[in-house]
Amino acid sequence: MFENTAYNEKFAGKHYPKYIAVMVQYIAKIHTEKLNKVIRIWQQNHAQEKASKQYFPYRLADEAESAQLTGYEHNGVIPILMKTKYEILYCVGCPLFLVIKSSN
Repeated sequence: MFENTAYNEKFAGKHYPKYIAVMVQYIAKIHTEKLNKVIRIWQQNHAQEKASKQYFPYRLADEAESAQLTGYEHNGVIPILMKTKYEILYCVGCPLFLVIKSSN
């Protein structure tokens, strides 16, 4: 789980999540700069009120917070049967997909 450490309620909505579950294949690595950029572009393209770059510093969430959100302890987190409902976005052709908390 990744947490937006500069989350601002002013931009709250479906396209500006506070938490994101990022799933990768075991051979892949997560580049947080790329993750931040992808989420910012997604927000900019879909939200009426655009958040600037400073509002997108996603970092690994605290282990206890992650367990509370997902219902899973360390490692082995999967996007199925999480405690909180999430939308799944995936990158075609890359070993990464994002699970984003729905505003519903």
